[in-house]
Amino acid sequence: MSSILLVEDDRDMSSLVEEFLTDSGFNVTAVETAKDCFTRIANAHFDIVLLDLTLPDEDGLVILRKLVKRTVTPIVIISGRKTDDDKVAGLELGAKDYLGKPFSLKELLIRVKNVLGLPLSVEKQNTELMFHNFVLSQKSRSLFDIAGNRIELTQHEFKVLSTLAQRKNEVVPREEIVELVSDLDIPENNRAVDISISRLRKKLNDNRKPFKIIQTIRGEGYLLST
Repeated sequence: MSSILLVEDDRDMSSLVEEFLTDSGFNVTAVETAKDCFTRIANAHFDIVLLDLTLPDEDGLVILRKLVKRTVTPIVIISGRKTDDDKVAGLELGAKDYLGKPFSLKELLIRVKNVLGLPLSVEKQNTELMFHNFVLSQKSRSLFDIAGNRIELTQHEFKVLSTLAQRKNEVVPREEIVELVSDLDIPENNRAVDISISRLRKKLNDNRKPFKIIQTIRGEGYLLST
């Protein structure tokens, strides 16, 4: 289950968003101040932060700047400040998305899922993908070994592994992986996929050639074997 930190001082709005996202399958923690936000970030893991820009103890853009330095957790701004300057500033400072109030809760859900790389329709999703002695849980976005131990994955590593695991024993072109897990097809994203593959092999104890789990098909792409 993906976890969300909701930073919103409007209690009615906060309760509405928290209830809706909880009913949609997320674990939501709501706070009302910048101080509580930083405390939570320092002591717990979150998959995404929903950040209002108007808080009682600190300006939202200042909070955003500090959060980007302290965590790699993606941040989506939800704010009544809808000027182009605010939007541009928020995105330039590192927010992954910007949603102006008032907004549709369904639109919020779609944007959250897009940032997290979750499918918009869960009915067709195979929630557990098994390969070798590992289980990749789509629901909790976690990887487990045969003993049930959780193996920590970054958001990017999860996206890459999930893409390969959903197409086991099939060669997935490298360019397609880049397109699926990255916003733009640029050299930095190509390199990020290569780094994620290398790190995944280490976490799967498959970091010696010839690779048995994630295989490199020269000139074509990658294949996750069973």
